[in-house]
Amino acid sequence: RLMLACLGLFVFNLKTAPFSERSRSSSWRHARSAPIGARNSSQYIGPGEDTITLTGSISPDITGNLFSLEALRIMADTGDPFMLVLGTGQLVGAFEIDSIDERSSHLYENSRARLTEFSITLSRISNETIDRLALVTSTLSLLNWVYFHD
Repeated sequence: RLMLACLGLFVFNLKTAPFSERSRSSSWRHARSAPIGARNSSQYIGPGEDTITLTGSISPDITGNLFSLEALRIMADTGDPFMLVLGTGQLVGAFEIDSIDERSSHLYENSRARLTEFSITLSRISNETIDRLALVTSTLSLLNWVYFHD
């Protein structure tokens, strides 16, 4: 069975919570000083925020399962970080669940939703061992892409 991604032991696929969009925002920190009569100087002091947002929709009659969002909320309640692995096998790193937003529409008479759109925001945390593994898997994925797409 194919997966879009895996967060801890939770697998994102067509039967759970399929996301249709993944966006990532990364930043880096620089200390800046403003000397008199010169341009600002800067020194790199480390990585900044790294967030991933997964956006998708669940239509229980067709794809997905509303209990999946509850399972993710239970994971978020622990406050623990979880490994994020993409369907390609790339280890992205350790991430905490910051927020889960959902919007239900096209309701049945019993208020069950025909369509639930969701957005999950994840923030990367620092873990040296995991960060090294993520770098290795990213490099291997890139080399694999370069080798097979020439």
